[in-house]
Amino acid sequence: MDHDIIGVYRRVWTFLTIYVQLTLSTLAAGASTRQEEELCMSPLGCFSTAPPFSHLPLPWHRDVINTKFLLRTRSNPDEDHQIHSGNMTSLMTSNFEDKVKTYISIHGFTMFSAIPDTHWHFEFTKRLLERENANVFFVDWQGGSRTGVDANQAASNVRVVAAELVYFCEWLQNQTGVSFESFHLVGFSFGSQVAGLAGGRLNNLGRITGLDPAAFGFEDNPPDAQLDETDAVFVDVIHTDGEIIAGWGPSIKRPIGHVDFYPNGGLNQPGCDPCKFDFDYVVDFSCS
Repeated sequence: MDHDIIGVYRRVWTFLTIYVQLTLSTLAAGASTRQEEELCMSPLGCFSTAPPFSHLPLPWHRDVINTKFLLRTRSNPDEDHQIHSGNMTSLMTSNFEDKVKTYISIHGFTMFSAIPDTHWHFEFTKRLLERENANVFFVDWQGGSRTGVDANQAASNVRVVAAELVYFCEWLQNQTGVSFESFHLVGFSFGSQVAGLAGGRLNNLGRITGLDPAAFGFEDNPPDAQLDETDAVFVDVIHTDGEIIAGWGPSIKRPIGHVDFYPNGGLNQPGCDPCKFDFDYVVDFSCS
């Protein structure tokens, strides 16, 4: 197929996706008279459509999102070991070490894909374990991030994943005595917002690195309802895809951390299509 035609298809797909998202956001924001709803899930607590999340739908149930915490260490660098919150057997049979640093990486929006955007995670884990002895967790929440073009639903599901992460970290601390100061959360897109919401509830969390923090559902929120510099002792943010078309982009452009980096201006990266079409994953908006 001619490359020019493919380029047109890509731009049309981008425009339609953005249009759908902006329409959904506008409808949600305009529904000020709708009745507030609430969903309660033990042990995570209750989630409502009251402010500051009145512009989003209710999140899905935790059983649907099915958040998983997958551990890799130098003892198991190529194979995940799932640790279940509250399950001592899964912890005791793992290679978790309480004397080393703990990294927790969190993926973002996966749209239609049956597989989360793990390509960066595997390389991230490999490089980390080559550099230092550490616990490296991957938070798999594809059950809540695979929402088609409805990014608002994925944004709402972020709240449940953040609560799961808080519950997991607090349980891990209670069982091992590990300090939150030794934790470094690394989130991509909506994963950055998961890290921010969780960090706001974990006292003295060491560090959060936000990679292109998602704008959908969060950009206009108050500081306690999105990633910001108060969520950890140190918050650094890398902005690489702040614009896809006509000034609009999927990630927050303004500085929100203690330190914010803008490679090549932070809007788009040389050699990257504004919208890279992939027939295996349907569409991937990231050039990070």
